[in-house]
Amino acid sequence: MTQHRISGRHSISGGWTAASLARHTQTVIQGTFVLAKAGNDAALVRESLDHLDRYIRLLFNRPLPEKASP
Repeated sequence: MTQHRISGRHSISGGWTAASLARHTQTVIQGTFVLAKAGNDAALVRESLDHLDRYIRLLFNRPLPEKASP
């Protein structure tokens, strides 16, 4: 398993590079807009971007911050 250092702060593992993650991110972003336009449903954009956010947080072991109570 390959170890990567990102900005000297986060240690991650896996067989990927920053460039491949950037390509994947761009693919998700472009694809979600195509699907939303074809389905005439803007909610698909939010859903896909939420999934992407969770995926990237999982890669970097960075959980979602807890929501503050009103």
